Amino acid sequence: MKSFQGQTWAIGGGKGGVGKSFIASNLACAMALKGYKVVLVDADLAGANLHTLFGIRYPEKTLTHFLKKEVTRFSEILQPTPLPNLHLICGAPAFLEIANPKYQHKQKLIRAMAGLDCDVTIIDIGAGSNFNNLDFFNMADRGILVTSPTPTALQNSYAFLKLAVNRRLVNLLASRSFIKQEIAAALSGKGEVKNIFEILNLARSIDKEAGDKLMRALIQMQADLIVNMATEKEGEKIAETMASTAYRFLRIRLPHLGHIPFDRVVEDSIRRMQPIQLAEANPITGIFTSMAEQLAAEGDLPAPEKRIPEPQEIIAAAMA
Repeated sequence: MKSFQGQTWAIGGGKGGVGKSFIASNLACAMALKGYKVVLVDADLAGANLHTLFGIRYPEKTLTHFLKKEVTRFSEILQPTPLPNLHLICGAPAFLEIANPKYQHKQKLIRAMAGLDCDVTIIDIGAGSNFNNLDFFNMADRGILVTSPTPTALQNSYAFLKLAVNRRLVNLLASRSFIKQEIAAALSGKGEVKNIFEILNLARSIDKEAGDKLMRALIQMQADLIVNMATEKEGEKIAETMASTAYRFLRIRLPHLGHIPFDRVVEDSIRRMQPIQLAEANPITGIFTSMAEQLAAEGDLPAPEKRIPEPQEIIAAAMA
């Protein structure tokens, strides 16, 4: 669905308040501290606030300026951060026409992100399971699902993943209208076909090539799970349950990327409007560093060639 120059990771999860923006911002900082060139995109079109976590109260340029053609190049809305190789694209204020963009506006935004000159683009998706959020999640090389241990968050995160899978499959059939309608109905739960195996078999019975295409899409879909505000035991139990459910009903793998414990330092960093990765080292900064290293390795990202200041130097400058 995309032709990004580097790796693209989308942070989603359906429910608000589970820490998607906190995780996106600190994962971006962890990658930048490793020396990678990173762009962090606030794709919450209904209520952007990612810039606040970087201490930016009133961004000079946002997605609004781009979508309304008030700038000529997408790069003009890049916002610098305390890290020299991390830039932020601030989300649009809560304007109705931006929160509910036309199809061509969304495609324009996707194409613009595809042209970003960076090693990693990290997309922070808004709450909810509307088509915009699902499409931003699906266009990435890797989707990262965020949840907390609460029952509502778990339910919403799985529902988000299921809807993302369904939309991916339906979109793959865009040029096959004769089968798209029937598969879309089956995925929505209408009719006698209920599980993913029966749906794939139905697709193959109608059009073997289309059915095989859907199967490959499921096999190739990469998604990870982060459990936020959880103990290690909670994180492991939730990850095991979610992975089992995702594979059983959606036939996709959902490895556990890690868990973030509930800690006062997290709340303090948010109140200070400063990513926790730019504070003094603590156990949580180590967790994000490990996640960044794992994602970089699994994404086959080459080691950065250009030397940047040591992390301690960057953090000291940011805190000055």
